[in-house]
Amino acid sequence: MFAVYLACEPAKLETAREALFRELYRIKREGLGEQELEAAKRYVTGNMAIENQTNGSQALRIALDELYGLGYDHLQRFIKEIEAVTPRDIRQTAERIILPNGYAMATVGPGR
Repeated sequence: MFAVYLACEPAKLETAREALFRELYRIKREGLGEQELEAAKRYVTGNMAIENQTNGSQALRIALDELYGLGYDHLQRFIKEIEAVTPRDIRQTAERIILPNGYAMATVGPGR
């Protein structure tokens, strides 16, 4: 599954939705540049580091990874996998999963 989250004022929903789809199709057409991809990798791995700062959060992650059959060292392997992603990988994946009519959209807001 591939999911995108967008938050905006209700009056700006249509503008935001159009911008989101424009960006998704740009990625499908052009992929990501090396700098854009590296920034995304730093963001994701940085958030993982922040989420695992306490002993409790580390223990919970390790326990859940073991429970799901991923192994206690899953996080280290997952970070290496993220770091190995190339712009070509992004483009190939985007071509496969970003489909013009292959999505479901849910909106939540006042009066909905």
